[in-house]
Amino acid sequence: MTRHHIKINKKLNVLEHVNYSIKYFIMIILLFFLPLLSNCTINFVSIGPGIFHSDKYNLEIKLPSGWAAVEGPETLFRSGSLEGMVSFNSWAQNNFWARGSNNNSESSVYNGSIIASQIPQGEAYVALVAENGPPYIGKPLPEYKFNDLSGLYKPHDWRQDNTFSAYIKTFSRGGAILELEVYCHPNASDETLTALNNLLQSWRFLK
Repeated sequence: MTRHHIKINKKLNVLEHVNYSIKYFIMIILLFFLPLLSNCTINFVSIGPGIFHSDKYNLEIKLPSGWAAVEGPETLFRSGSLEGMVSFNSWAQNNFWARGSNNNSESSVYNGSIIASQIPQGEAYVALVAENGPPYIGKPLPEYKFNDLSGLYKPHDWRQDNTFSAYIKTFSRGGAILELEVYCHPNASDETLTALNNLLQSWRFLK
């Protein structure tokens, strides 16, 4: 074997040693960090703070501290024409929905005023509702294509809106007619107002 071959073999041995050292180093790093990564999974919550996730309705929202999230379906109107998909309230009440008010045995009323009348003083409420009644009357609604709510409202001081009525925005998505409902009591604190706007801004349609 020539000196040239000996030098090549030495270099190969050195490279093999370096490669082994790198592989060993990577293995140590993985063994150390994998348990940490497993603890970094997202925990979905129904009481904030945290992330509320709905596979059923393909939604994800960041819940402020002390806010409760509820997932439907939930019948809100006596005739069944309105179905609650998700709702959020600032006073951490489980399974709360603003529902239609029965006037008599044959009919009920569901509107912005009825929603507002059910929200406690100083609190805020948000809901996404599906219309299951007769086809939408009037000009067909264009498909809402944003993955957030930016096309449905603008962040502002909701307390200065109509004191006795919730904001209701009707839109179309995925072939369904939906309603975004928002109400903030005029006596709500600045903290509650900020939390409400943060919740709305974090809203994401996943499909």
